[in-house]
This record gives sequence, structure tokens and C-alpha cells, in this order.
Amino acid sequence: VNMKELRQMLLFRQLLGSSCSQTDRAVFLHEVLSKCRPFKVPGSQTIFAHGDVCHDIIIVLKGYVTYSSGDAGDGVVTGVCRQWGYFGDFEYWKKMLSAATYSTVVPSELLAISHMNFDAALAESFTVVDVVKSELKS
Repeated sequence: VNMKELRQMLLFRQLLGSSCSQTDRAVFLHEVLSKCRPFKVPGSQTIFAHGDVCHDIIIVLKGYVTYSSGDAGDGVVTGVCRQWGYFGDFEYWKKMLSAATYSTVVPSELLAISHMNFDAALAESFTVVDVVKSELKS
């Protein structure tokens, strides 16, 4: 993943909006990129089960991930994350255990940034922190 691709990801487009300066946006994205870890997951693999400790925000690079509310194996799929989709953000913002069960359907390539590293990237730019706080209030 490169900086251009990171800028296009829905998570960062929504998070940063147009309220951040180009410099602050670049610093934040550079920090995120330096702290991300790509990984591959086979198909039909649970990444987080409902109630698990969720330490990462995960971005789908290739493949797709379904999510279902309630316990793993309940069979009720409530949504799908496709390329550039993401999950683990709700748990990050709310500081809670996994709210859903997230599972791959096909072999998938994912990108993870830990909640701790995401905090560190946010701390690099006061403007980004202010934008995120105002977005959370709305």
C-alpha cells in the first residue's frame, strides 16, 4: 500500500474530510502508513468473534469480509466489507470489545493498524485530532 492508495481509502477520506491542511493530512497518513501491517487470511476464517478484544482497525485490500451481529456461527450476515472497506473502527471509537463477528469469505489481503498506533498517528497532528473530535460530536 502506498500513500496515494491510503488517501483514497474511505476511512481516511471520511476521517480527514476537507478541514485538515494538506501538511497535517500528509503527516497523519505517513504515520499511519509506517505503522500498518499487511497480512493474508485464508477463506472462511474468523478474524474477530463477537466479544473478542479488538486491538486493530482492519482495511480490506483484496477479498471480502462479512460481519454478523451476535455470537460467531449464528449464520446471520448483516454486512460485507469489500476492497478498501474497513472494520474495528467502531470498537476503537467506543473503546469496547468486538461488536460483531468478522470473517473472510475468500482468501483475503488485509491491512491492520493497532488502536495504539492509530492514537500515536493522531497525536502527530493537532489539526487532525481536532477534526476527528468534531466529527465524533456530529
